[in-house]
Amino acid sequence: MTTFRALVALLFLSVLISGPSPSFAQTDWTPVDPKHDDPVVRTPAVCMMYHFGTDKSDPLYPGSYNNLAIGTDGNIYGASSNGGCAACHGMVFQMTPDGEFSIKHVFNGIDGDGPSGGLAGSGDLFYGTTYGGGKVEYSYLGKGYTKYNKTGTIFSYSAGSNGITPVWSFRNGWLRRVGKDDPPHTEKEKKDAPGSYPVSAPVTNLSGQTMGVTSYAWNQRYGSLYSLEGGFTAVENMDGSKALKLYSLSPGVTDNNFYGTAAYGSKGHLHGAIFKTSGGPLEVIHEFNGDDGSGPTNVIQGKDKKLYGTTYWGGMYKHRLGVLYQMNADGSDYKIFHHFNGAQGSQPVSALVWGKDNKLYGTARFGGTGGSGLLYRIDRDGKNYTVLHNFKMYITGRAPLGNMVQHKNGYFYGTTSLGGRHNGGGIFRLDVGYAHPEAMEPAGSRWCCSLGQGLVSSTILDPSQLKGHKYGTQKFGDPVGFVYTNRAGLLDIGHVRDMIDLTRYIYFWLMTSDRNNLALKGFPDGFVRPIQLPMDQDEVLRLAGAMAYMLGLSHELITWKMYFHKDEGEGRPFSLHRMPQDWSSFSPEDLVSNMVGIVIAWRVLQLNCEKDFDEAVDIEMEKMMKEIDAQPAEKTQRVLDYVEGFRFGPKNGKWFTENSFWETLWRRNFYANPWLVPYESLGAYRPRWLNTRVFEPYYKYFDFVVKTTVEGENGIFMERIYKKVEEMRLQYEKDYPGMTKWP
Repeated sequence: MTTFRALVALLFLSVLISGPSPSFAQTDWTPVDPKHDDPVVRTPAVCMMYHFGTDKSDPLYPGSYNNLAIGTDGNIYGASSNGGCAACHGMVFQMTPDGEFSIKHVFNGIDGDGPSGGLAGSGDLFYGTTYGGGKVEYSYLGKGYTKYNKTGTIFSYSAGSNGITPVWSFRNGWLRRVGKDDPPHTEKEKKDAPGSYPVSAPVTNLSGQTMGVTSYAWNQRYGSLYSLEGGFTAVENMDGSKALKLYSLSPGVTDNNFYGTAAYGSKGHLHGAIFKTSGGPLEVIHEFNGDDGSGPTNVIQGKDKKLYGTTYWGGMYKHRLGVLYQMNADGSDYKIFHHFNGAQGSQPVSALVWGKDNKLYGTARFGGTGGSGLLYRIDRDGKNYTVLHNFKMYITGRAPLGNMVQHKNGYFYGTTSLGGRHNGGGIFRLDVGYAHPEAMEPAGSRWCCSLGQGLVSSTILDPSQLKGHKYGTQKFGDPVGFVYTNRAGLLDIGHVRDMIDLTRYIYFWLMTSDRNNLALKGFPDGFVRPIQLPMDQDEVLRLAGAMAYMLGLSHELITWKMYFHKDEGEGRPFSLHRMPQDWSSFSPEDLVSNMVGIVIAWRVLQLNCEKDFDEAVDIEMEKMMKEIDAQPAEKTQRVLDYVEGFRFGPKNGKWFTENSFWETLWRRNFYANPWLVPYESLGAYRPRWLNTRVFEPYYKYFDFVVKTTVEGENGIFMERIYKKVEEMRLQYEKDYPGMTKWP
């Protein structure tokens, strides 16, 4: 028989799901893509789609205001100020929605140095800035000269192309030298010269006008406002009453204004300000006082015409870790609608994103579980602030600084400045439940459990033969058989693969279920117990593994004393009948093989979420075989030959014969311990995760009933399963003295 064909046929008849989520038994079920006003709340999922530092030419440590942009080709574009090579000065990159990464331009220091602001724009034309680099070519006394300013540049980039187009090199107050017969400086030259050191990209409004800001002017800490309409033009250089450190600018979405932030300024602007401009000199519309926020980092206009933004400091809590605010477009009716407190995030830098569900999304640089920053969602009235994800240093990254964007596929994409697999940051993807490309094809079942049934010799595998995993009921053909390991005993690879697939299936089913309204119904009593799924995707993943393990264990218990019999004329596909003799379907290697499969699935789904599932299984399978010290096929053959000869004699050279079938089944050990592991290595070398306790913290999330009859009891609750297993084991030892230990 196959491992989970019986499980799917029986357990899925036994464990039915009530509420809005479909049953496991619906094998053709594919999750429905909900409308954006769908009240169903799904567990958000974050995947690091590309880890910076994977290749030696990769960007590293993307900084503040690192906007990503989406082209009409559907690809994601950005720029990073670090990495590439020792002599490189940043780069422009491209990533497909599925994580295929490529570099489109490497800055050389002259055409720009350090594009910290990322890219911004519309259509396929994006703009960016570099904090350093740049050159100015001019004529003096009839000769050509080049001035390397190193104070920043503006460039444009066309989606999909290789290379950038220089637009402007900032002067930092420098003016060309004027010699005999050279034209004098014009008023425009004088006005255009002061700006320098931009930290954010210029943006384009609804009418097609492009404007931007610099953080310095005249080499002072106050910035300048410029326009690219008809070429570079300085609109206003900050001084006097407008001595403001300009940081960011965003276009209006319901008007042709631009709205921006000044992180701080001279007296009267010490805590920063919000300003707007329609193309001319800026107008300050709100000044912060510390209590209502300090150090504004970004501001956007929402579809409701209001402004929404973040501050890096300020607020009501002791350490003043930042706020979220709202105001009208003219600056009136300013309101704080969230104070950051550390546990739920602190010191946000990135702009809020108006999602397709009309909610606001953002990142906090620090805070949350582990202090690596987090993703959050909040209603526009400040209600329902929800932490969507706590970043995990080497898995999903640390310290998100750049602005997220929402793709037409429903996913949000953003960057972290640190962490990831190589601690260089990376590009992450957030799924809040509006995009479900994962086909929910149910897990199938492979041939297994042939130990002691005359199939041993033909199913022994070498660890080098395990590549080629194929998920799904129609894709089998991947290698199954037996592998002996020094640290986990004998493994049935059919069980391992089936449990990998079952864990994946349950994980995606849970992730796409209503986390606030999921109920499990048990039979025959019909008892329904609602559960609330964890918000953290890793907890959901571990819960899926626990459920898969319990389903596997229940499957073995159900087939104890039972067998399938097709009822004729009763309208039911199966009924369960007590067999004339007690027996167990447990092979001694079953449960440890299940555990190994679950742990592989955890690592695949958590650490390799950006990869093809089958490819990732092959990678983690190979790592696992090394971890538990898998042995060559010759060693596995010797172990099995020894067991067969020691316990059952050399009859036919096999463990199984027709006459010993029942004895074989009786002698199977249904206690969940590794089998065929040398006694001296049990405590010292077995991996710590190789025990059922790893699943116990997640049992609290569910309590369903197995439809079976054991010792006259109508149904076994999960918390009683281990008690029943122990009773069976003790009875086994009593009935078969001396058979409790295996060589």
